[in-house]
Amino acid sequence: MVNSGEVVRPMGAPLEIGWRNVVFEGSKGSRLDEKGRMPVPAVFRSHLDPMSQGALVLTRGFDGCMLVYPPQQWAKRREDLLALADHDYESARGRRLLRFLSRNTEYVSSDSQGRILVPDHLRAYADLDHQVLVVGVGRHLEVWDPARYDAYESDLNQENFEDLAQEFLHRARREESRPIPVGAAPAAEGGDPGEAP
Repeated sequence: MVNSGEVVRPMGAPLEIGWRNVVFEGSKGSRLDEKGRMPVPAVFRSHLDPMSQGALVLTRGFDGCMLVYPPQQWAKRREDLLALADHDYESARGRRLLRFLSRNTEYVSSDSQGRILVPDHLRAYADLDHQVLVVGVGRHLEVWDPARYDAYESDLNQENFEDLAQEFLHRARREESRPIPVGAAPAAEGGDPGEAP
C-alpha cells in the first residue's frame, strides 16, 4: 500500500536523487525495426518516472546523434534554451535557435513493449539504420549509429580525455570558490547546474 505523498519507484531506480534528478549512465545496444521503432533499453526505462506513462522527447543532438529526454528534464532544458533565444530574438542566431527547437522536437510515447517510434527526419539526421547505441549522458540519452560513435570516440584518446577532464575540473573548482553575491539565495542542495542539450 502506498501512503499519500509517497514516491513510488521501480526496482533499480536511484533512490537518493529522486525522479527530477535521474542520472543516466552507461551504454546499451538497441535496434530499429522496419517501421522505425526502437526499444528503449530496460536499464534506462527503469529510471524513467512512471507518472510520465512512457512519454519521451526526441530532438537533434550534437555531433550527429539523436537526444532522448524524459519530459521533466526536457521542460527544464527547453526553458533555458528559450530564454536564451528570446533574449537574442532580434538577431538571426536567436531566431534560428527558436526555429530549430520547434522544427526538430518530437514528443513520443512508448508502446507496451517499451518501443518508441523514431521519426524519419531524426533517423536521417543521426544516420540511424538498424543497430543503434544508446548512451546515458547525465540527464538525457543519446542515440548513435555505432560506427559514427566509434569514429567520434576514437578521436578522444587518453591524452585528450585527461586534458578535457582537467579543464572541466578546474572550471568546476573556480565555480565552487566564487563568492555568493549579497542578497542572492544559495543554490538548493542537489540542484541542476545545467548541461548542454
